[in-house]
Amino acid sequence: MKKRIALFAPIFTSKLTGIGRYSYEISKRLPVLFPDIEFFIITNKIGFKRNINIEIIQPKGTLFSKLPSLIWFRYFSFLLLKKIKPDIIFSFQTITPKYINIAKFITVHDLNLYLVAETMKFKTYLSHRLFFESSIKEADKIISVSKSTSDKLNKFLGRSADIIVRPGIDTNIFTKRECKEKYLKYKFILSVATLEPRKNIENLILAFISLKKESKLKNIKLVLVGDNGWKNKKVRKLINNNISDIVHFGYISDNKLIRLYNCADVFVFPSIYEGFGIPVLEARNCGCCVITTDIPELREACGPGCIYIKPDVFSIKLALEKYFSGKLKCYYDNKHVIRWDDEIKKLRKIFI
Repeated sequence: MKKRIALFAPIFTSKLTGIGRYSYEISKRLPVLFPDIEFFIITNKIGFKRNINIEIIQPKGTLFSKLPSLIWFRYFSFLLLKKIKPDIIFSFQTITPKYINIAKFITVHDLNLYLVAETMKFKTYLSHRLFFESSIKEADKIISVSKSTSDKLNKFLGRSADIIVRPGIDTNIFTKRECKEKYLKYKFILSVATLEPRKNIENLILAFISLKKESKLKNIKLVLVGDNGWKNKKVRKLINNNISDIVHFGYISDNKLIRLYNCADVFVFPSIYEGFGIPVLEARNCGCCVITTDIPELREACGPGCIYIKPDVFSIKLALEKYFSGKLKCYYDNKHVIRWDDEIKKLRKIFI
């Protein structure tokens, strides 16, 4: 008889970023990599728009569908779990279900609550305050997205991850391609991030504008990719006041993003803090030079050869100035490739 594992994941909408991307890429590969295990997804929401070869099980009726997913999973999912009787409940978020005695596996993506709480959405901050620490204590196994995240978890809560499963890339998709013609018809600096405080896009824009005023980035634009996010009034104002030099695309498809990675002059990711940092891995593997913040998590994601800096305006400005004058370069080898399949196979250690 096959072992049965229930998955709790964010809704897989047409816009996948961060936790959603991580959950989706792992979920769609699990049945292929572990054919000896039966997987199914539990959720109280209707909205899984992407095709995944996993059964989705939901509670009957509409009452539970009106609850926030985390509230339903924490306090009411036991009603469904007792009926379907899985051997393991594996949550892609840092939350466990109460009132049921089964093996509980959770994923820790970051320690935002302890490091950059002021940058969080209010409802995310509140849910972390309510559930994060208690779920760490209740979990039978913890999966983290980076060694650095595991180390910080141990620092703040005295428990390291049981296994590290890093975000990866599909090397058939995120790969270096010839940019036969400039995709946007102009030279550009690229950055991919939701417009929210932790991503530090404000400092990137200020550095860019300063260089423009000094006539050091002639005929070069700043291209921003990512949803609007929150707490971003100043960033939006800066973009609107410099609309001839700054282009904000919002969320775009992977195909368009890959073209941008391959045609950009440089990729800048000045985030204050990350649990890992998928965009720097994607950009690097498309051959784009990456300038990013010098923190352990982003070094783990980007590897050797990237340009590491402090995330303040002066450091970003200096790095861009040196890069475009030829005094600063990326030096990549072909060894730093993190593949989804390789990382997901590590889960067998705790699944079996």
